Amino acid sequence: MLPDTAIELRSTKASLTMRFVTWLISKRAPAFPKEADQVRATFANRSEPRDAPMPKGFEDKYQVERWEAAGEPVVTLHPKSGAGEWHMLYFHGGGFVLPMFKEHWPLAAAMVDALGCSSSIPLYPVAPEHSHTKADAQADAAFAKIAETHDPAKIVLNGDSAGGHMALRHA
Repeated sequence: MLPDTAIELRSTKASLTMRFVTWLISKRAPAFPKEADQVRATFANRSEPRDAPMPKGFEDKYQVERWEAAGEPVVTLHPKSGAGEWHMLYFHGGGFVLPMFKEHWPLAAAMVDALGCSSSIPLYPVAPEHSHTKADAQADAAFAKIAETHDPAKIVLNGDSAGGHMALRHA
């Protein structure tokens, strides 16, 4: 359950989950080329990237809801006991050019577990294959849909990296 004041959510030390996710991501090959000409070559020759699939165990651990916002997929994880009083709209990172990583799924799940909230994850279309306007439209439509059944004051916008920008942009 989320506290009534945001000050109670602050911590001087990253959670064990966040430290683990940071370590795990550090073991991956770099997500982005370091030189401009390498970036152009990477995006000129790639197939449209796909989001990492949701782990199989999630169907047993959570109530999973799949829906669309502005024609794009959204996955909502509810606690097994049902929809939480609070609802988190979580935007994954990836520099706007990479889809949801497999490491984002456990992070989203950890927030549901720790807070008892529901969490909706827009699987937004990435650049350069798509314009930012599609992702923005999806974010706005997802918030509006959630606000139909939840008090907007109890909808939390959250994201990491580029997803943090998405959360701030739509706050």
